[in-house]
Amino acid sequence: MVLVVYSLLFLVFACGGGGGSDQTNGKPEDKPYADATKSTVAISPAGTANIGTAITITVYVKDQFGKSLTRGGDNVQGDITGANPQSFVFKDNLNGIYDASYTPTERGLDTYNISINNQPIGSVSYSLPIIPTAVAENVEVSYFRNTLYSNVLQAKQCNSCHFVGGDASIFADYNVTTAYVTARTLFDVNSVAFDPNSPVGETNPQIDAKIPFIDRVATGHSCWSASCAADAMEIANQLRNWVVALNHGGSVANNTPPAPTIQDKLTDPPQSDPAASVTFNPVTDMTNGFDELYTIVTGAAGCSRCHSSTTTENTPQRPFFAQTGSANAKQLSYNAVISSALVNLTNPAKSRLVVRPWPQQHNCGSNCQSLAGDIYTVIQTWSDNARAANPVPVFNPDQSLLPSKALTLADGQVSSGGNRYDDYAIAKYEFTEGSDNSANTIAHDSSGVSPSMDLRLFGNIRWAKGFGLTFGPGLARGFQRRRQ
Repeated sequence: MVLVVYSLLFLVFACGGGGGSDQTNGKPEDKPYADATKSTVAISPAGTANIGTAITITVYVKDQFGKSLTRGGDNVQGDITGANPQSFVFKDNLNGIYDASYTPTERGLDTYNISINNQPIGSVSYSLPIIPTAVAENVEVSYFRNTLYSNVLQAKQCNSCHFVGGDASIFADYNVTTAYVTARTLFDVNSVAFDPNSPVGETNPQIDAKIPFIDRVATGHSCWSASCAADAMEIANQLRNWVVALNHGGSVANNTPPAPTIQDKLTDPPQSDPAASVTFNPVTDMTNGFDELYTIVTGAAGCSRCHSSTTTENTPQRPFFAQTGSANAKQLSYNAVISSALVNLTNPAKSRLVVRPWPQQHNCGSNCQSLAGDIYTVIQTWSDNARAANPVPVFNPDQSLLPSKALTLADGQVSSGGNRYDDYAIAKYEFTEGSDNSANTIAHDSSGVSPSMDLRLFGNIRWAKGFGLTFGPGLARGFQRRRQ
């Protein structure tokens, strides 16, 4: 018997690009290595730096898992483009931290390009504005700094372009004196008429809307919020504060101009005699007129395309006064009409369902006036039937009383006094952006204090006449205005 033994030789090949490899760029996946995309950079001082002041750039090297390395040996390099172009070598502190420093000699923007082992670091660019050493500034420059400059030109994105070396007028330069000189060519603060003995308001001092600062933003240039009109109003308020500070002697010490008071614009309210209102009656309203109204809003008017919770044509919009798709849809629509005050039985012509198609021309095509007339006729019939079923008593029939005239919330004055104290206010809302039936969902902060805190409106909220909000139910939530 012969026994033959064969020796088998297995050859193992490491194939690049194959699915079975457990290596990445020659580095085992479980072995930490410097990953530039996970590493970070810190620049000191932060924000801005002065000419002649040393700037330190520190690199914190992290591995592919985002953890800080604790050893050295990586090749960290960097260079600067911009005002002070140069290359520099990072010192290896043998603990995963590398630093370098330089002293700028020119003003402008320095941008840092840093790499680890020839791989660019991070997913963002790093830059730092270099400005001249601070010097004592003119008092009038301080008024400019404390108003338009700090609250708009530096707080918003104006300083991204409007500086020395940029591609536009330098009214937002990092040097406030340079910015002031340029701003004065666009707005002659000394020529604006102002009566220091009268309350501050829209007409004292009156700021021309055609001033470049205002006009450019109002027409869509680099608005920092969703409303260019609100941004233009914010600029006008700061220009007004600048004028007031110059005339009153603004408080330079605490960086605030004198706080203006608000001037009332008092007007006589409408002369309306008191009278009892025509009331709703859930028992009889369906047959008195709501049935016909429901037929219009869910039919010819097409309101169900939006004002129904079951619509699939558009995003459902409250109030759901044209509800469809359920057995109790008509009752739900009636409830929405009452709770949202869409019908005025005392004065049908003022019903929201009448004025929305005409004169407001809300989603009614070319037939708005005719549609408003049809809705008015139905509501007037409803009102007449309600009066017949429950006669409205005549007020003061024998004229034995001497009553005052009737006022509604809409007849109220915009403000209650001319001496409101606005010092240290951090937000102010005038509610002038919307009107009755407006779809606007933002109430803007007009205080001029940065950062602005606007109100976003949620739920069933309507703009009230006389400048206010009617909640039913809803929520107004503050949020910081973001740049566009």
